[in-house]
Amino acid sequence: MKNLIRKILKEEVMYDFIESAMPELNNLKRKSNFSSNLYGYNTIYYNPNDKEYYFRVSEARRALVWSFDDDDDDEITKYKDLPKTLWIDGKTYDEIQNYIPDDNMILKWFNKKYKQDAKVLKRKSPLKK
Repeated sequence: MKNLIRKILKEEVMYDFIESAMPELNNLKRKSNFSSNLYGYNTIYYNPNDKEYYFRVSEARRALVWSFDDDDDDEITKYKDLPKTLWIDGKTYDEIQNYIPDDNMILKWFNKKYKQDAKVLKRKSPLKK
């Protein structure tokens, strides 16, 4: 029971901390985008004041990937299922990691704050093309 209470308190403190320490992340606007090379269908979360992209959420999809067959070095293609992914700007990720070095907590905070259900967190710099 104590561990559950500690976990809940830690998560609540983390939510409040991100929102107070990084106010630029509180009221991000979003827009839909399509980038077939890396993100597929995705939603960009950006600050309208500084025009910075802070997050992207790429929808789950099936992607064609290339690899090599180890036996005869032939190039092969196959499909891979990619989960719904939260991409975070590298500078923003590093700043949050200074205080909260836990990817799962960042993912939970984002999903709760922006009503998403991303399954994986990935760092990418920059998020703008």
